[in-house]
Formats: sequence, C-alpha cells, structure tokens
Amino acid sequence: MNWGVLGGEGFVARNERVADFLARQGTNAISPGEAMALLESFLCAGSAQAISIRVDWNKWRQFFRNMQENPFLERIFAALENEETVGATSSWRSRIDAASPAEKQAVICQAVREAVGSVLRVKPDSLRDDQPLTDLGLDSLMGVEIETSLEAAVGVALPPTSLMRARTIGQIASLIAGHLGGAASVAESTPVSAQNRSN
Repeated sequence: MNWGVLGGEGFVARNERVADFLARQGTNAISPGEAMALLESFLCAGSAQAISIRVDWNKWRQFFRNMQENPFLERIFAALENEETVGATSSWRSRIDAASPAEKQAVICQAVREAVGSVLRVKPDSLRDDQPLTDLGLDSLMGVEIETSLEAAVGVALPPTSLMRARTIGQIASLIAGHLGGAASVAESTPVSAQNRSN
C-alpha cells in the first residue's frame, strides 16, 4: 500500500512546515478514518498494490512542471487542460494588460508582492520593491515556488533561477515587464543586467 500524506499522526502531522510545504505542492492529508476505509476497500478488492494520495492536480502540475510529459499522468493533465478556460489565468494578467504604460510596472509589482508574500508567509503590503528577498529567508526552493506562482498569475515563465539573480521585487517585476514587452523602468534592474553580463 503506497500512502500519500497521512493526517492525524506521524511525521507530517508533527511538522507543520512540512505539511504546509506539501499542501503548496498540491499534496493534502488523508484522515485516519479515510485511510482505514481505503485500506479495507483495497484488501477486499485483492489488489496486489494500490496508491492512496489526495492531490490538487492544478497545484501539483504547476509545481512539478518537469512531469508534464509523464505517460502515467498525461491523461490527468489533458483532462485539466480541457476544463480550463481562457480566463483561467489569474486576473493579474488582465489587470496588467489593461493598465496604462505609466501604471503597468506598479501593477506588475503588486502581482509579484502577492506571490512573494504567499510563499514567504508575510503580508504583501509589508514588502518594499527594493528589499532583498534573501533578507526574508528566500532560498532556491522558495524561488521555484515563486516562479511557479508568478507563471500561474501573469502567464510568464521566468528562466530557471532568475529569482535568485533578481534579488528584489522591483527587479523581478522588471524581468516580467521585459517578457511582456514593457520597458524595465525600475532603476533596480540595472544591477541585474550588470550581473548577467559578468556571467
């Protein structure tokens, strides 16, 4: 029997940060009562092997983008795509597209603050555009989460590790603006360009 996340008891139940991280990936807990019922049904069915896991496939697909071509999962992902509509992308993209050129950068910064705040567990309004995210504990794994969240919100897939090079919200917003065809008007974007040239 291959179990996913079991709630109530065990390692994940005792470690809130682990449970929270798994939930952001899309893997949620199975209650003890559900686990017993599932075990009974699998034993009655005489299955040689069974998997029990509770997954939010939309979150899971966004987090594990490298699994898109997995034959075992492609039918699940295809079904999700069929259910999606043009408006499935967050309203942030619509707000960015509707903003005037003078307002666009500020709207992108708002979208970035929301994504960063969600991952770092801080209030978006408390984040400054020039604040180094590493000061708030950003690591490479959190960077992947933020990149994934931003792709879902604004429809822009930033290059891998870009968040570790673009150290502030303003610099991240400038990267996104560049991908959307806007001018990277935030002054902080200059150090990023310099760093890219040195690499």
